[in-house]
Amino acid sequence: MAVKLTLQRDLNFDGSVTVTGTIEVTKQTTTYPQEWTAYNAAQIEEKDRFQVMLRELCSGVDELLQTNGRPRLSLADQVCCATFKVYTGFGARGLLLICARLKSAA
Repeated sequence: MAVKLTLQRDLNFDGSVTVTGTIEVTKQTTTYPQEWTAYNAAQIEEKDRFQVMLRELCSGVDELLQTNGRPRLSLADQVCCATFKVYTGFGARGLLLICARLKSAA
């Protein structure tokens, strides 16, 4: 945003002074060129790359020792699915297939 202030004083023939003030406000927008081909490719590959990185990150989660009860999902799978749920914004049922694919990719 740019602001230009102008103040002008005029001395009239009768000796009086006329003061005129103006304010100009201009909004400048700067645009930058966009490489749409690269942007579109990145948007398309984002979720796949995120899944690979998330799976690799979660593979380092240590498992807790389970001594009784029915077998549960691994802690790494639980962390991976919960993180992916937040990332995508899907509901839990919508993630069942995706989490199964993440698990099989491990």
